[in-house]
Amino acid sequence: MTKEELEKSKKRILTLEKEIENLSIKREELDQLREQYFEDYFRVDRGECALLTDIPKNPTRITTNPLCPYSTLNVDEIGKLICKLAHRYDGEELVSKRVDFLEKCENAFGPYYEEYPVLVVGKKEEVEDINRNENNIVIEFNPFYAVKDYPTDKPVCYIGHSNGDNKVRSNYNKLIGYYDGLTFDNKGRSYIEDLIYSLAYYQSRRGIMSMSAEETKDVYKRIFKKN
Repeated sequence: MTKEELEKSKKRILTLEKEIENLSIKREELDQLREQYFEDYFRVDRGECALLTDIPKNPTRITTNPLCPYSTLNVDEIGKLICKLAHRYDGEELVSKRVDFLEKCENAFGPYYEEYPVLVVGKKEEVEDINRNENNIVIEFNPFYAVKDYPTDKPVCYIGHSNGDNKVRSNYNKLIGYYDGLTFDNKGRSYIEDLIYSLAYYQSRRGIMSMSAEETKDVYKRIFKKN
């Protein structure tokens, strides 16, 4: 290698180092823009009954999702609405049904089973089979939501095990996670995500924490009627 070639290599190194430095600055700017877009997306004024689509993902998973506090919804009613949307978008006939889920647990005395209700959405002949059918959509109720706090005419009963006490709870749960995404697997059906986020957005614009089943159904109709 000649002296000239060596100098040429040095200049190339300096050029690439500068390009990488510039790329790092651009990457930082991009990350900041993504985070700001994520927050702004849920706060921009779209008017009431807007349909949210193409929901952005949380770029940091540190910032709390702005709609999380407003995503407490009636699980039974959400199941019915998912069935309506499945028929509308996929041409599928699905049903939603409460099913007792048996979970294996363990303590100092050994293994035992806890049984609690969940809502299953799927084909009529498959909703009873929670574990074996991976296509089922399973949404949990919240065992700590009291009926007096979230009034409902369809409370959920949790059968007591360790102390034998049965507990009656509301059929509501928070359906958007603290940082990102739904609190249940929507099985790749984007319209389910759109439904949950749109209802939560409506509640956020109204400054309300939950709606009755009838109010939920009414808002759903207003959102999807014009879209």
